[in-house]
Amino acid sequence: MKLMIKKNDNLKKWLQEKLPIVGDLKKIEKFDIGQSNPTYLLHCENKKLVLRSKPMGNLLRGAHRIDREYKVMNALKETKIPVPNMITYCEENNIIGSEFYLMDFIDGIKEKNPILENYSKDEKKKIYTKKLEVLINLARLDLKKFNLEDYGKKVDYLSRQIDLWIKQYRSSETKKNRSNGILD
Repeated sequence: MKLMIKKNDNLKKWLQEKLPIVGDLKKIEKFDIGQSNPTYLLHCENKKLVLRSKPMGNLLRGAHRIDREYKVMNALKETKIPVPNMITYCEENNIIGSEFYLMDFIDGIKEKNPILENYSKDEKKKIYTKKLEVLINLARLDLKKFNLEDYGKKVDYLSRQIDLWIKQYRSSETKKNRSNGILD
């Protein structure tokens, strides 16, 4: 796995200062799945951690909001929604070159194919039933109880997302593509 984190020595020093209990940083591996935000496995002396960061470089406004990821997962820790333990959020860009957060590493299967072709029919049923239970529990959450009720507008989510994606596409477009009216 290719190391993508800049300023590795800064991260080592930061970890020693902020989280001395994890011990020295021994190795960093980039996960080969989850492409929207770079995600790394940190092998520390006493513990494995996951670091999730914004991509390096110029980003579109509103894109890669890892601060939101951190806030939501941290809020969900006392619910039936399975989330890893969130450790800390770092807004400082000078540590690795962008904002990042750390969470506990939970070992498991990294399945890339949603068809689950290497699983039996019964195993697939268990996996998809569990996913459905998580979605049901997510829909039943009392957002106010977890301080997430004012986290975004409550109406027109899909149309707002589509408008955002169109604006982001247009602002990052390198040449004009014929849209046939789809993006007009």
